[in-house]
Amino acid sequence: MKTLKDGLYQTACDVAMPKPDRRVTREWSKAPVVTAGTQFIVRTGVMGQEMGIRDDRFWGIHAVSTSDRLYTDLIDALVPFEEETIDSVLDRTDLNSRELLDHLVEEGLITIRALDKMAQAIRAKELSERTERVRQREEQINARHA
Repeated sequence: MKTLKDGLYQTACDVAMPKPDRRVTREWSKAPVVTAGTQFIVRTGVMGQEMGIRDDRFWGIHAVSTSDRLYTDLIDALVPFEEETIDSVLDRTDLNSRELLDHLVEEGLITIRALDKMAQAIRAKELSERTERVRQREEQINARHA
């Protein structure tokens, strides 16, 4: 079995799972097959190195140990996957957005004033977009009744 570094991976091919159980629908490790391109997060946790699927259809990460011999075929099929998004950084580092913002402020990379200004701009944009959608709906309703 190969050794994995913490990070994002995806399966290079379909992998038959060792103990499928079709009765369990919210646990990736019980699926009959993990399809090619399925993304996994590998990170070192309290119990050692773990991996979990990165898929919203499943509850949580349901991590399994990367040293578990049951998952040798799956681990062998994993290839590094580089994706630079905010979600990928948060997944890879196991930080939440609050922790990340705290560190950015502590390191002087961003100021609280800049965060506040950014938040106000985002809220103003959201309000403007919401107002525009309401205006468009009203026009549609008025056009139907005209």
